[in-house]
Amino acid sequence: MTPGRAHDPAPSQRRPSGPRPHVSLTQLQPGDLLFWPADLANPATIHHEASHLGGGMMLAAPHSGTFVRVQSVYLDGYFGATRSGPSSGGGM
Repeated sequence: MTPGRAHDPAPSQRRPSGPRPHVSLTQLQPGDLLFWPADLANPATIHHEASHLGGGMMLAAPHSGTFVRVQSVYLDGYFGATRSGPSSGGGM
C-alpha cells in the first residue's frame, strides 16, 4: 500500500466487531464513524465510511486509491454513525 493513499480492506477488517452505539448527527464527537450505503434500507451495502473530526468536518478518501483528506460532512446518502471508542460511551 502506498503511504497516504486509501486502502479498502474487506468489510470484516475495517469495521469494529460487536455492536456500537448509534449516534445522532447532533451528538457527533471527533472519532465517531460515519457511514454511506448503496441502499439506505440495507446496512450490509455500506461502501463508504469516514471519521468525524468535529466542526462539520470529516477525514475520508473519496474512493479507494485516492488520498485521504479533510472535507465537510455531506448528508447525501448518509446512513448513520457509531461511536468508535473502546468504551463505546465517551468517544475518543
